[in-house]
Amino acid sequence: MAVKVIVPNENYSELYQGVQFKNGEGIFEDEKLGKSIAETLGYKVETIKAEKKAPAKKAPAKKKAE
Repeated sequence: MAVKVIVPNENYSELYQGVQFKNGEGIFEDEKLGKSIAETLGYKVETIKAEKKAPAKKAPAKKKAE
């Protein structure tokens, strides 16, 4: 599960620990690393719930030419 780390500076847009921060927010796929960094530096952490993907729509059956 991914986590969003939010830094106090809303203008922060840098690459840190392999994660691109934009406007003070960065998404860590490694939950443990994200929480550890946030705890160490005093940043906020939000858990990102996995989005359920809608099943793929099937194309309508083609009619055979007679």
